Amino acid sequence: QEFGNFTSQVIYANAKSLGMIEELPDFSKKDWQLKDSDFLFKRLSAESFWAPSITMVCADKTFETTNDKGQTVDDCIRSKISRDGIHWCVEYLGPRYSASVACLLGCVYNTGEKSPGQKSLRQCEKACNDQFMSISPVDERWINEMRLYSRSIVDRSAPIP
Repeated sequence: QEFGNFTSQVIYANAKSLGMIEELPDFSKKDWQLKDSDFLFKRLSAESFWAPSITMVCADKTFETTNDKGQTVDDCIRSKISRDGIHWCVEYLGPRYSASVACLLGCVYNTGEKSPGQKSLRQCEKACNDQFMSISPVDERWINEMRLYSRSIVDRSAPIP
């Protein structure tokens, strides 16, 4: 499962919405995470115990405020990605995570009588990760045909598009 890839894409998309980067990288290219990644080092000073990444916790641009100690710090309206920069908001990221796990289990267990081969298993794994562990919209067929709970959508005899 590519949860790290998914959360990185979410953070990059949030960086774009915050105006910290101009365009999203091509997520299909190798080492896309290295492109314009300096924004990850910009931290929110409002938290005294941990300075989280702005793109992980902020829903809008930062503003100055005064903390309990009388210090001027940067704060923001919090996003629904992570409240504290440590824990992911399961209410918003969890459905894709759960769908991904269900899909991956389908790759292994929805094969009928025979055990899946390594090649078909990897193709199915890639299809699941491409569908659910990215910020791309989920193909409606994966939902409407109700294949996640009982069968993988991948036709093992056909090549993956």
